[in-house]
This record gives sequence, C-alpha cells and structure tokens, in this order.
Amino acid sequence: MSAFNVFMTPDEAFLFSDTCVYDAGGSVRSWASKVYALPTYRGAFGGRGSHVLKLAVLATIESNAPAGDTFDALCDRLETILEEALFQVAPHIQGRWSIVGEYFFVGWSDREKRMKGYVIHSKDGEDGLFYNKQEIGLGGFITCPNMEGTVFDIDLSRFGAVESSEIPGIGVLIMDRQRQHVQRDFPNAHVDGEVMLTHVTKGGVSMRSLHRWEAGAPPLLPV
Repeated sequence: MSAFNVFMTPDEAFLFSDTCVYDAGGSVRSWASKVYALPTYRGAFGGRGSHVLKLAVLATIESNAPAGDTFDALCDRLETILEEALFQVAPHIQGRWSIVGEYFFVGWSDREKRMKGYVIHSKDGEDGLFYNKQEIGLGGFITCPNMEGTVFDIDLSRFGAVESSEIPGIGVLIMDRQRQHVQRDFPNAHVDGEVMLTHVTKGGVSMRSLHRWEAGAPPLLPV
C-alpha cells in the first residue's frame, strides 16, 4: 500500500507520497520515488499500484511526446497511455495486483488557465481491464483507500484556515497518520521511507523530501 495525497489550488498543486517499495509478502525491496515530474508539460504524475507499471507509464509518455504538446493534450489520451504501458509489462504480470492501480496527473491547463488534475483507475472487470477517469476537484486531500475497519480521512477543518505555505507541514502529518494505520491494520503493507513533496505551478515542477521516518521514532500525530 502506498500513501498518496493531492492538494490543489487554482495556481499550484502539492503531491505527497512515501518511498517504500515492497513485494506481495511484505518484504521491503527498495526506496524509490512514486511521483514523476513532467516538466515539459508543467505537470507531474504518480500513484498507487505496481511500481513497474508506473515506470512503463513514464516511458510511454516520454517516448510519445509530440513537440509542443501540452498537459491538456496529454490528459486527453491517458487511457491510451495506460493501455500502451500495460502492453509493455504484460509479459511480466504476476497476478491482478500487477495491473490494478490508481494514478494521479496534475498540471497547468492552458485551456482553462488554471491548475487541473485527473485520477484514473485501472480495474480488472469481468470483461477484462478497463479504466475510469475522473477530474480532481480543487482543495482537499485524496487519501488512502477507506478499507474495512480502517479510516484514513482527516478533517481539514481541524487546522482552520489553510494557507499554501502550510500545506507541506499538514501533508506530513496526514502521511504520518496513514503510516500508523497501515502499521496497525495491514502487517504485510508499508507506508515508509520518506515523505516526498512534488510541487507543481505554471512555472515548473520541484521535488523535495519533507520528512524521513526513523525506526522507533514517536508518531507526529498520534491516532
């Protein structure tokens, strides 16, 4: 399980993710970025699901990027991009969790002159794999799935009026809470490593580490 959160205003977007990559048995394999900057699109993407499939999505985008392409044009063909990425990894698929995922794309829309975002789910249905694409609304965090017996949502009203400068700190607290829930309820899953922030504006994309989880350190926001 990956913790992945998005917060957007009309002028900027904040993507938060952990960095732990692990296998189906719960063994940690590596630390890796789960968000990928798309500077030529003034955007970024990342999400939950197969790490290999996300890399294939990145490769598909970068190898099929027409000169002068925009974030709007990229998002118009997201379903096609995921299908091509799946074709690349098909020979290596090991069970349904190798193809089921949730991917977030945020970037500057030249059409609407504002930050825009989409989430696209790949689902394994009775008639094969299909995709569900939805626009992300402004504001609010998109949190871990609300699995039975575990609630990940945090009411942002508890923080009062939120300024953009405060979003990174709030994001760290939310990610830390998600990590606690996963440790308690899902022993074969992990939210760990570092809290990575990807910040997207009309002017470009930046990435930085906000927090490193040290073994045995107390929780930042106890549940």
